[in-house]
Amino acid sequence: MNNYQVNAYQLTCLTNMHVGGGESEYGIVDKRVQRDPVSERPVIFSSSLKGAIREHFSHLLSSENALITYIFGPDGQRSVGKGKPGIGHFKFFQADLCVYPVRSDQRVFRRATSQNTLQEVADKAKMLGNGCDWGRNFGGLLTASEPEQGKPLCDRDRERLEDFLSKGGLSLTNNHLLGEHPAYFHDCDYKRLLKKLPTIARNQLENGVSQNLWYEEIVPRQSQFIFFVAMPEEVPDDVKLQPFLEVFDSEDGFVMQVGGNASIGYGYCSIKKVK
Repeated sequence: MNNYQVNAYQLTCLTNMHVGGGESEYGIVDKRVQRDPVSERPVIFSSSLKGAIREHFSHLLSSENALITYIFGPDGQRSVGKGKPGIGHFKFFQADLCVYPVRSDQRVFRRATSQNTLQEVADKAKMLGNGCDWGRNFGGLLTASEPEQGKPLCDRDRERLEDFLSKGGLSLTNNHLLGEHPAYFHDCDYKRLLKKLPTIARNQLENGVSQNLWYEEIVPRQSQFIFFVAMPEEVPDDVKLQPFLEVFDSEDGFVMQVGGNASIGYGYCSIKKVK
């Protein structure tokens, strides 16, 4: 993207997360999470992600109203004054799932991914002009052979991962982003895993009496997403980005809340820039 610097960020769910998709279906699940319309994988839409980041920094940098407006645009409207455009100068792109935790009979969980999942992140990075070495970041899986269907790869043989028995031999050159104990799935098996997310029953009580029982999907803790942010390479002299970048691009990252149900601990995530 001309005149923009495009950075990548990793979002890791520290608690279960529900970012509602606004879908209504005549099924057992009342509230579904946001999904990509093509891949059907869970995602965080750009508008939801941008809104959550804005909310976080509006409280954190409450004295920097002009900076918040420059980055995100005017609050609650698309124009200011007499039709004067007022959009934000930073561009926030959809967060794509790249790691999903699966249960194991030999450890608490493994971090599952698939080749197409990672390739789509790498392709988006190339299109946007992000300069990270995604082949290295993803431990060489972009050029590795796809696992046999029904037999995900990990470092142990015959480990039960959900409904699958693993095949040993997976050795990553670098698991910087994928984390410890990865599992490499065939794309069809990975899609099957993500088709049915965990569902939690919720209940509204009034004076101890149930008034409304519903079921909602969640993206479980330890799920990981990648998203991109395009920042202008040149900013006006009166705009000081440093207070924002000191947190947003910090070495250790930061923690913020995304999606609904914050009061019961949903949606707390760590965000860290991909070097």
